[in-house]
Amino acid sequence: MKKLVVLLIVIAVAGAFAVDPTKILIRNDAEVGSYIQNAVAALWPDCEVEVYTGSAGIPGFITALGTGTYDCVVWDGFMNRSLNASDYGAMLTWYTAHKSLAFDDWGIRFGASSPSVNLTTAMGVTYAGSYYTSIAPHYCWDTSHPYAEGITDWTLATHGVSKGTWGMDMLWSTADPVTGWTASETAGKGALFEAENGIGCVSGMFWYSMNTQYQDLMENILSFAWDGVRPDTRVVPTSLGNIKAAYK
Repeated sequence: MKKLVVLLIVIAVAGAFAVDPTKILIRNDAEVGSYIQNAVAALWPDCEVEVYTGSAGIPGFITALGTGTYDCVVWDGFMNRSLNASDYGAMLTWYTAHKSLAFDDWGIRFGASSPSVNLTTAMGVTYAGSYYTSIAPHYCWDTSHPYAEGITDWTLATHGVSKGTWGMDMLWSTADPVTGWTASETAGKGALFEAENGIGCVSGMFWYSMNTQYQDLMENILSFAWDGVRPDTRVVPTSLGNIKAAYK
């Protein structure tokens, strides 16, 4: 009987935390392919994804932010797209309310004049004043961070992406730097960050630059974000009678 009770408790506790996201909103570029969608499918096969692509997809994405219900939101701004302050403002509103936003964007490189500056500042980073038009050395500063799990090579040259801009030097205030453009942590040389709320992600390194491990990185970013916001939707039965009743 004791073994049965222990087994049922283990099953009950495991079930209490087996809560998957229902729907994730994504905006990316056709050049990026389906890495983000594939990451979601690998993590949570039953999770729905709503995807908007390229410049044409921006209005739909912004509308969806204000009208839909999502567990996580991903903005991959690998290509130069025209957004205005109200577009970034919609992302800031969502981030403030829901926390689980993953964001990288070409427009960050315009610094204080960028319409994204309020969003990036809220996420704990600011543009440090320079960007990379050729492959730059890229290093993991915090190898114990969940973003780094399973990533075997942070050297962008290894991954074979050809792009005019690879990333940007970033300063941080309340964000937590995970990678950077120097071998050791250096102010103003940050690349990939855990956002200030400990849930979201903001990056001056274009995720797509990781190419062959882009999906791995996105799995880490998304699972970290979801772990920060997922609801505990089940009550763990505590008495033997309740445990038995829960599993009849």
